[in-house]
Amino acid sequence: FGTYYILAAVPDDFTLERALHPLCMPEHFEGFCVAEHLVGTEPHVESRYLADLQVPRHLTVLTHPFGMGGSVFHFHIPPGPGLIEETVIRFNAERYTPINLDAFPSPEAVQLRCVLTPRTRAILLVHLYGTCAMTPHIADLCQRHHLLLIEDNAQAHGCTYTQPDGTTRRTGSLGHAAGHSFYPGKNLGALGDAGCVTTDDADLAAVIRSLGNYGMSRKYVCDHVGRNSRMDEVQAAILRRLLPQLDSGNERRKQIARYYHTHISNPLVTLPSPQRDHVFHIFPLLSPQRDRLQQYLMDRGIETLVHYPIPPHRQRCYGAYATLSLPVSERIAATELSLPCNPAMTDDDMMNVVRAVNEFR
Repeated sequence: FGTYYILAAVPDDFTLERALHPLCMPEHFEGFCVAEHLVGTEPHVESRYLADLQVPRHLTVLTHPFGMGGSVFHFHIPPGPGLIEETVIRFNAERYTPINLDAFPSPEAVQLRCVLTPRTRAILLVHLYGTCAMTPHIADLCQRHHLLLIEDNAQAHGCTYTQPDGTTRRTGSLGHAAGHSFYPGKNLGALGDAGCVTTDDADLAAVIRSLGNYGMSRKYVCDHVGRNSRMDEVQAAILRRLLPQLDSGNERRKQIARYYHTHISNPLVTLPSPQRDHVFHIFPLLSPQRDRLQQYLMDRGIETLVHYPIPPHRQRCYGAYATLSLPVSERIAATELSLPCNPAMTDDDMMNVVRAVNEFR
């Protein structure tokens, strides 16, 4: 199946020369994100690392763990292995100081201002689960305090942000730079690990491109301590073929989410607030009976996942953060359950999910 998939996905005009051309994927995705530059990387953790490196060192970086204020998600950092752990490791390695905030019941910019210091230089904004975490308040905060805005767009490909003037922009093009993941399970997924960085800053793009190619500015001349983090050419070709299908796939996800919102009625579950621009990489619900519900659905042939079961400050490897009190994040980690929500689902599939959730007691 894998070989067939590759042969079907590779375009007819794909040649070795074109595959090796560094713009094989960027010439398409950077236009989709309305960004001037795109640098292909290996996995998403590499794209985030390369983007994060450009924040001035030894300065405070403002980050925010995921949370649900009421039933609305804002200011997310995924609290799970692989993403947030990479953030902590890389920040520590580069001598940044991350400030971890719990979810606010009403996350307004005034609360973010309370934790800003003269050393704060950037906000790391994560569009978790497929919803846009950007707000006019954050944009104003960045402008007033001259802060860089770095986006984690791993879970929100194709998501849009409606600006105060009514125009829209894709997530991944709202800040100074953005990291993207093309892991196979993403809304835009490759056949293996892949990622990229988008930015309008030509100098930044050049440095990131160099960092991902052993730090070279030209062959065998290294200006930086770099790494080997280049997008595989076959992954680029597959992504190029799948990109035109992203919007239709996202629309199907939205249809399924709307059906869930309209038809799920069970006092034991809390659904996320409907949002027009959500692309539902994940459809998360909260339930105090999460584990029982998950087993109940599994017994009926419905697979679910937990995003994410252990917040980063409770991970054994981050004992230095164990004294943090983040009760909202901890509550969500204990109660979140992700329902199936992907374009491959049939109408019967989503109706079976609704029926099973409603029958749970």
